[in-house]
Amino acid sequence: MTTTNITNAITFQSPFKVDISTFDNEHSYSDITLIIPGLDKSLKLHRMFLGIASTTIDGVLKKQVSKYISFDPTTLVLTWTYKRVETDTTYRNVLVKWLRFCYGENQTFSLEECPAALTVFQQLQLKTKEDVKSKIEKHMSDSAKGNVDAAAQLLRGCSAEEGGQVNETLGKFVFSIEQMKTKPHLVDECLMMIPGKYLDIAEFSGVPPNELNEFLLRRKYVKFNRKKLSKEEKQEILMGCKQGILDDEEVEAIQKEGILSDTEVVELCKRGLKTWKEQWREKISEKEKEEERKKQCK
Repeated sequence: MTTTNITNAITFQSPFKVDISTFDNEHSYSDITLIIPGLDKSLKLHRMFLGIASTTIDGVLKKQVSKYISFDPTTLVLTWTYKRVETDTTYRNVLVKWLRFCYGENQTFSLEECPAALTVFQQLQLKTKEDVKSKIEKHMSDSAKGNVDAAAQLLRGCSAEEGGQVNETLGKFVFSIEQMKTKPHLVDECLMMIPGKYLDIAEFSGVPPNELNEFLLRRKYVKFNRKKLSKEEKQEILMGCKQGILDDEEVEAIQKEGILSDTEVVELCKRGLKTWKEQWREKISEKEKEEERKKQCK
């Protein structure tokens, strides 16, 4: 897997007027404990400060259910329950940074930390006037311009967990025909490993056996992620194909797999042929216009 060293950073000013010295300080009249799996020790915190800063934690303290954090009102213990925190050190460190942000401490995130920073910010639902989500996304897009491997690394990070955000700007840059032709690893090491929505952003070219043919890439994605995808998701991904022209072998293969019905296969074939005809007419038209311009120049 291609990994790129990413160093650019972005800083956010905390709007919360709290003394950071009270963070994880048992002598500061803390009234709640937060357990973060993978962290060396639990944190001694304050319900009021966390509730003011985080909509998610405020809701949990009021007995609302969250898939990220739980609360035991008997022991006054909060537990971060989102599984990624157990194995992902970057995610865990970013979570602690945002919690310190709730206590008035400004936070700086490296570009490598930005995907996790975006994820945790949205999970905590921090109450800031600043549009943090848009700023992080723009920072990632701007910083990765001209560096396709860095952009691919960020896409993998943004999509590391269920519900990951789709970054259309980075997606169009990384999955352009030009990039995928010169750097084939972008398909196997990135496109196959992130949400299928990026197949709707990527550019495609040619007909089978061209490896950048849309249908072949969509079918490859379904095979690669067959254990993760439901039958309905596989159907949606394959039926999202707009450009691909299927050859006899592909038609026979997908019929054997039983993912698509015969009617759906016929629809795909018709759609691909229609797109191919439209593209062919455009090329003919462009060629005729070019020839006409040459005649006029003479």
